[in-house]
Amino acid sequence: MAAVVGANRYGKACVRLLKVIKGDPQHSIVNYTVQVLLEGDFEESFTHADNSKVVPTDTTKNTIYCIAKKDFSSPEEYALILGSHFLEMYPQVKKIIVDVTETLWKRMVINGKEHDFSFEKPGGEERRVHLEKTRTSTSLSGGIANYIVLKTTDSGFQNFHQCKYTVLPEMTDRILATNVTSYWEYNQLEGVDFTKVHHGIKKIITEKFATEYSKSVQATLWMIAATAISDHKDIAKIKFSLPNLHHWEIDTSRFGLPNDHDIFVAVDEPRGLIEAEVRRADAKL
Repeated sequence: MAAVVGANRYGKACVRLLKVIKGDPQHSIVNYTVQVLLEGDFEESFTHADNSKVVPTDTTKNTIYCIAKKDFSSPEEYALILGSHFLEMYPQVKKIIVDVTETLWKRMVINGKEHDFSFEKPGGEERRVHLEKTRTSTSLSGGIANYIVLKTTDSGFQNFHQCKYTVLPEMTDRILATNVTSYWEYNQLEGVDFTKVHHGIKKIITEKFATEYSKSVQATLWMIAATAISDHKDIAKIKFSLPNLHHWEIDTSRFGLPNDHDIFVAVDEPRGLIEAEVRRADAKL
C-alpha cells in the first residue's frame, strides 16, 4: 500500500534567551523561552532523504538569538518579528508557529530602594504568547500560566446534581485554589499595547478572584472572562483552564483536639478541571 506524508512540522524548542538592556544607571532584562516550528515544503526530506530545503534547527536557534538584538517592547512584538523573518527569508516555509514563555523578574529591594541590576523571581508565574502566521493571515494570542491563587474563605459549592454515586457535601464556605492558565486572542495587531493588556487581564483575575464570592469555579471563570472581554476591546476571546486544587479538611476531633476547621490536606490528584472559552458576542466563530 502506498504511503504519503501527512501533517508535519519541525524546529527548535526550549531555547533560553536572556537579553540585558543596559540603561544608565538601571539595567533591564528580558528572559524568554522560545519554540519555533516550521511547516512547508519539506515532504522530500522524509520520503527521499533530501535535506536541501531543510533549515537546520541550529540555524533556527541562532536566529532566535539574533532577532532578539532588534528593538521590541513585549513578547508579542518579538514573536511577530520572528515570524515575519522566517517567512521572508525562506520561501519553502509556508507557516511558522512561535511560542514564547516569559519568565518574570522583579528588582531586588535593598534598604528600601530598588537595585539597579539585581532581580528576583516573584514565583512560577509565566507570561505566554502563541503565534500562528501564514502569508495571508496572522493569529496572535497572549497568555498567563502558572499563576497560583488561593483564598481561605468566600467560596462555596451548592445545588449541584446528585446521584447514587455522589458523596460530596454541599458547602457554603471552603478553600478555593487554582493554577490559572489563560490565553486571549487579539482581534487586531496594530496600535495595541500588548503589555498593558496583559497587566490589565492579570489585574482582573486577581481582583475578581479575591473580592467576589465564588459559587463555583465555573462562575468565577465567567466573571473574570466576561470582565476581560468588556474591558479590553483588543481581544476577541479568552480561554481559561482552571484546575480545582482541592484542600480537604482534617477532622482533628478524631484526635481529641478541637475541630476549628483550620487544618486541611492539599490534594494534587485527582483534581477537578474546569475549562471554557468566552468570546465577544459579535466575534466570528
